[in-house]
Amino acid sequence: MTTGSAPGRLLGLAPVWLLFLVTALLLQVANGAFVADLDLPDEAAHFVTGLMIRDYLASGFAESPLAFATTYYVHYPKVAFGIWPPLFHVLEAVWLLVFPVAYGSVFVLLAAIAGALATLACVVARRDVGFWPAVGVGAVVLLMPSTQFVTSHLLADALVALLDLAAALCLIACLRSGRTRDGVSFGVLGSLSMLTKGSGMAILLLPFVTVAMMGAPRLLARKTFWLGPALMVVLAGPWQFVTWSMLRSTVVGSGTSDSIADRAVAYGWMAWQQLGPAGAMLAVVGIGVVVWRRLREGAVPEHQAVLPALAMAVVGFHVLTPLAPNPRYLVSASPAFVWLAAFGGWTLSGVLSGSLTPRVRGVLVALVIGGSVLGGAWRAVQREDRGMARVADVILEEPGSVVLVSGASDERDTSGMVIAEVAARDRSRAHIVLRAGKVLSRSTWDGSKYELLYDTPEEIREFLAGIPVTFVVAEVGQGTGLAARPHHRLLLETMSRFDGEWVTVSRVPNPLHGEDFVVYRAAGAPVSRRAPISIDMRYTLGGVLTLPEPRRDGAGED
Repeated sequence: MTTGSAPGRLLGLAPVWLLFLVTALLLQVANGAFVADLDLPDEAAHFVTGLMIRDYLASGFAESPLAFATTYYVHYPKVAFGIWPPLFHVLEAVWLLVFPVAYGSVFVLLAAIAGALATLACVVARRDVGFWPAVGVGAVVLLMPSTQFVTSHLLADALVALLDLAAALCLIACLRSGRTRDGVSFGVLGSLSMLTKGSGMAILLLPFVTVAMMGAPRLLARKTFWLGPALMVVLAGPWQFVTWSMLRSTVVGSGTSDSIADRAVAYGWMAWQQLGPAGAMLAVVGIGVVVWRRLREGAVPEHQAVLPALAMAVVGFHVLTPLAPNPRYLVSASPAFVWLAAFGGWTLSGVLSGSLTPRVRGVLVALVIGGSVLGGAWRAVQREDRGMARVADVILEEPGSVVLVSGASDERDTSGMVIAEVAARDRSRAHIVLRAGKVLSRSTWDGSKYELLYDTPEEIREFLAGIPVTFVVAEVGQGTGLAARPHHRLLLETMSRFDGEWVTVSRVPNPLHGEDFVVYRAAGAPVSRRAPISIDMRYTLGGVLTLPEPRRDGAGED
């Protein structure tokens, strides 16, 4: 699998990466990723933000970034530049300049990232268990429910996991060699992780947890030890500082009342579920072996300290962060979890049956861990086509139309699904898709401080006619009762009270939640815009975004 030079080693890894890439793609197909709509709020935001950067690059920097982003947000209000750091969106934008603008293109990118993550996990495990068992370790990383979730949804977590593991490998090299370039590599890769998502900040804890695992405080006296953390603070720290005012309402507002102890228990249980009973018990054996060797021999090899430390740093960071526990936050720890299970199983099998050859031992361990993980990972992700393509077909028949979208529940991002679908297929960028939650009400990022901007159906009718809005897309069904936001109920009441002014042109069933997506069209001939479109962002950006005239310059065209 390896040759002498660095390029040779990378070339030697290519077949392994291709194997894992194909595996990741097959799992995505099985999970429905390529046919599903982007129903998580983060998914639509990631796609539209990356698409905005892509369109700006394709425009040849025709206007200032701020002016372009403001106009783009009014047209497709799921841009979240600043809520997340920029690396994933820039990578996505460059990818979409080369490949077709479609969800499927981005899922192939995620599969490539997942394949690289599994390949690095294989590289790490090979030293302890041999080549083919290490390939099994990489496959198990792909099978884990958290990995399947973040690669079958359009999310940035897989890239964070890849960069964290790559940074950990550089830290291992730095601890072994003390070379400046290894410390710099650790710092740069860690910075890139932090510039992908806020959860990347867990990598800052890694060197210090490693020192504790190794019991080697002398490492703190090395200048190269501090290179990585210093670079992360310098390269990624300013972004975290500047965007804190935006992140504060999201992180704190969407936090949890759970205590640190509650979150620790929750993440422990989630890790157990990710590995399955047998895998989790072998991981406990693995970390026990590392601790025992540390106590008996006074030291352990660098990788046997860094990998458990990576798991501890990721879990510890999220235990200390006041966010509701989520299994996908553990994806950065997945390679370390699987390595611990493989290492524990390898050691245990040698103790229990020394007559087995190393290859047989390794294969048996991989099969046990794989079976344990597969038991919990089977159908870990079930994605569905919710019919947004059919909704977008109706909207795109009317060039340059203004659309108002309203969902019945905050749990599903109906607005985001429609916005992303129209943005992906509207190459003219002339349509304007408004979110009812942004123009009929206002609130903070997490939905607190909620206020209605219109109190009666008559006021909403006047608003719709003043722009005017051509289409209204709304969820109708079980979720439109007391659980729905007041603006959604008022909008449906407006459609019902003034039904002569609105014609139902499409009704897409959504049997998964017992609701339909109904598309209403304003009766009569299209009317030119009369009023400017404004989005009240005072609770989030501190101002109001206004689009005086519809954008018809084709700036988004190829």
